[in-house]
Amino acid sequence: LAIYSATATRVAKLENAMAGEGLETAPQSIIVHENAEAETLQVQNLSLSEPLSTNYMMRELTLTFRPGEHTVIKGRSGLGKSTLFKAMANVWQYGEGEVDVSSPEKMCFLPQRPVIHDNTLKAILAYPDTADKYTDEECLAALQSVGGMEKHVANLNTNAPWSRTLSLGEQQRISFARALLKKPTWLLLDEATSAIDE
Repeated sequence: LAIYSATATRVAKLENAMAGEGLETAPQSIIVHENAEAETLQVQNLSLSEPLSTNYMMRELTLTFRPGEHTVIKGRSGLGKSTLFKAMANVWQYGEGEVDVSSPEKMCFLPQRPVIHDNTLKAILAYPDTADKYTDEECLAALQSVGGMEKHVANLNTNAPWSRTLSLGEQQRISFARALLKKPTWLLLDEATSAIDE
């Protein structure tokens, strides 16, 4: 009841804010071009902003990522590094500019906190694909390759609340196991090893 009450209060505040002048929101003008044959990933004149602000986190960024290169993007907290990856994944439209990427099947994003839902461990490894795309043997091999998951190997087909069962380090290992299964052309890591020891 408390959760519903808090949610209702937030919705009421939003309605009140929009009733007058409305909210000043950022433009949604980021254009993402997907090309399965693209040999590079390109960011052109990209400016990123927050949804409820016209202030930019970063302005006019232009980058080219080439196959075989390893690129590290560093900067202060709040600069928009994670948001850059969201724009490249076509899930962030606030701002302006263009992004040329490969097809989603050839790209794999490893966030700091991976999506872990309540299902079988095999289904979690296959995400966002269905569990039947990979064999048990392929999933077990991927788990063993990332290390530190030995105690969970026997529970591959066990349905459990894995988001609460796995530590953050284990969840990050799940991300790497997913990448080993999918074998993407492009791998983008957003602090994906922050909870894993060296």
